[in-house]
Amino acid sequence: MKILYGIQGTGRGHFSRSIEVITALRTLGCDISILISGQNSGDLYNLDQDYDVDFFKSPTIVSQNGKTDIHKTLQSFKPLDFKKAINQMATKDIDLVITDFEPISARVARKKDIPCIGLANQFSCLYEGNRTSLYRKFVKSFCPTDIALGFGWTPGAHPILPPIIASDVRSKNAQQNSNNILIYLPWEGLDIIEALLPIEDYNFIIYTKDTPPTDIPSHITFKNIDRQSFLHDLGACHGIISNAGFGLLSEGLFLGKKVLTKPQKWQPEQKWNADALERHNLGTSVQQLNEENIRNWLPQKNTSTPHFPDYLDVLGRWIAAHNFDTMNTLITQAWTQN
Repeated sequence: MKILYGIQGTGRGHFSRSIEVITALRTLGCDISILISGQNSGDLYNLDQDYDVDFFKSPTIVSQNGKTDIHKTLQSFKPLDFKKAINQMATKDIDLVITDFEPISARVARKKDIPCIGLANQFSCLYEGNRTSLYRKFVKSFCPTDIALGFGWTPGAHPILPPIIASDVRSKNAQQNSNNILIYLPWEGLDIIEALLPIEDYNFIIYTKDTPPTDIPSHITFKNIDRQSFLHDLGACHGIISNAGFGLLSEGLFLGKKVLTKPQKWQPEQKWNADALERHNLGTSVQQLNEENIRNWLPQKNTSTPHFPDYLDVLGRWIAAHNFDTMNTLITQAWTQN
């Protein structure tokens, strides 16, 4: 089977999850072509194998200073470039399109009448009634699919799959250092430093692409973005402070870390993730990362470590079999794997 796999390039979570699915499909003999588009398209993606990859710019949610930049988000939509990208995609012998919230591949599938499966946490809004109808319409319009499978932290009556945990995270032996707190706030800048300065009884490790200030006290450490270093600190830390992106929150929960999250303003998917985190008693959400909120969270204990099964083989075989009428069976099998 020849598959075109579209990956949303804004953030790292879509890429990390998609590569796991792609690897499972290649193991089953599927021929995969990859399309990556979005805010960071072509940036920081390390593909170890000989993948056939196309990079494009596409409409995306642009975030700055802890909130969605509405003006730049609207500017990212360039209809002529978007149409050109769709027309440029080679679709000869493509049997199936899979999209992780990537809009160009979804439009290619619709134009060429190719079956299209959506695999992304954003698609859970199509089944969960707590999200606004406006956001539901946006998801349907932005990335139309024939079958939409969402991801979530708990099973339910809807077609929601468990989070896909990257193999390098799943293999980690989590060891908690009671004083180390991992911080990853890629859209926030370094404003959190002011809140951390007086909290000297914890070690804060901040991963950032920004240039750190000088004369920072020893309990605050800055590190450049590096996957292996990040995974080491993720496995060893006591807790995580981050925005409400689904991927990192899922990895932290899987490793038994307590989490404090600040959803980006005007980003409905992050608001939903933060609400779900608190609704299922899995973490804490705040509107501001100030000293008071951080101090209140630090002594709290992690009360729950959810089980996210490894079901990639089940998912891969379901896709390769091309028998999509058995979606409910897939959902049941996914949540009941060891």
